[in-house]
Amino acid sequence: MLPILCASLTLLAQGEPTLESTMHSYAAPTPWQTKQRFPEVTKGSLAQAIELARAYLLNHQTPDGNFIYSINLATGKTKGKDNQVRQAGALWGIALLNRYRFNEPTRQALLNGINFFAENMQEVPTGGRCITYPEMPSIRTGTVALFCLSLMELLESQGKYMSETDHAKYQGLLDTHIAYLQAQELANGSWSEECDIKTGFQVPVGSPYFDGEALLVYCRAAHSFGRADLLPRINDAIPKLIQQYCVDCWKPGGDTDLTKGFYQWACMAFAEYTDANWPEQRALVRDSALSLSWWLIFDNDLVHRQGNTGYAIEGLIAAWRIAQTHALPEEQKILKETALTVMSRLMPLQFQGPFMQFNPVLSNLTTAPPLSEGGITNSLDDLEVRIDTVQHQTHAMLLMHKYLFP
Repeated sequence: MLPILCASLTLLAQGEPTLESTMHSYAAPTPWQTKQRFPEVTKGSLAQAIELARAYLLNHQTPDGNFIYSINLATGKTKGKDNQVRQAGALWGIALLNRYRFNEPTRQALLNGINFFAENMQEVPTGGRCITYPEMPSIRTGTVALFCLSLMELLESQGKYMSETDHAKYQGLLDTHIAYLQAQELANGSWSEECDIKTGFQVPVGSPYFDGEALLVYCRAAHSFGRADLLPRINDAIPKLIQQYCVDCWKPGGDTDLTKGFYQWACMAFAEYTDANWPEQRALVRDSALSLSWWLIFDNDLVHRQGNTGYAIEGLIAAWRIAQTHALPEEQKILKETALTVMSRLMPLQFQGPFMQFNPVLSNLTTAPPLSEGGITNSLDDLEVRIDTVQHQTHAMLLMHKYLFP
């Protein structure tokens, strides 16, 4: 993609440039050497972008409690497809926003979303009840894990304000779905990727995304909810998953797409493990979080990757926290600078966001669907907003706001 030059933006603002004026702006070497310098990310710009993203998610929750999956900012059209895991991820995004800065609309949206999934619970042949997603024949493990993370955020942030009945209700939902995850455990450290609702057939392989998500749930539950019974599984799974998604993938012929899927979830789980100060795998999770981050930054060339890489910042901030705990200032510096650089390139992707003027596609959009402010696209030349893109970048901004700008 050609660099977005300041001179070209000036010409666009003045009207349609001529071929001669456009090429004249490209002819000087300096713009090509420096390319576009986005503004510095600040605590204030992050807070503004976070609140816009909150508005987008709240405005795109349906009366049932789930979310409009995607919308095109130019046409207003929505896509017919849906994704149960990304729906649960959007719910987790609401839960994180509710904890970051509580307000009543966000709390109500969170409860509506939890109730949407709870009302679609069914008996499953593997035993007990579990959430399902309407018209989908299987339960994806990532859906259940993200539902658990949403419940944890609610209970940790507002559990003490609940009635005993409500607290028991949400704690019961959490316990039920951790039990479901336990039923999906595989001997190789993974969790079954999905389970057929009618037959109970469990796919005998894992997913790097879902394995990381389930590991994060277990670490959170053991650390903050008294589930010490999960520690043996955590300590058994960690080395097996690192072997599977790091060491084996980094061998010649290995599939590094698996590493990419595992990355941010594993780092967040490792940060939770580090915060809990568990000794068994403490050194291993430190070295693994850093190794994964160096792979992403240097081998996978994170800073120059196209598309929305908000997911990567979730992992970078988790690795930064681990480096801080272990007093590794040089590692912290690299992780922080990379996160800030990547975020400066992502914030122009938000419609009506604080950096939108650096996105000519969004800046020149003459009409947009109502209530689309705060939506986040996948790239500078894209006009589709998906809920998972909004959720991941929102979480990344929340983490940066909390840890890099305390």
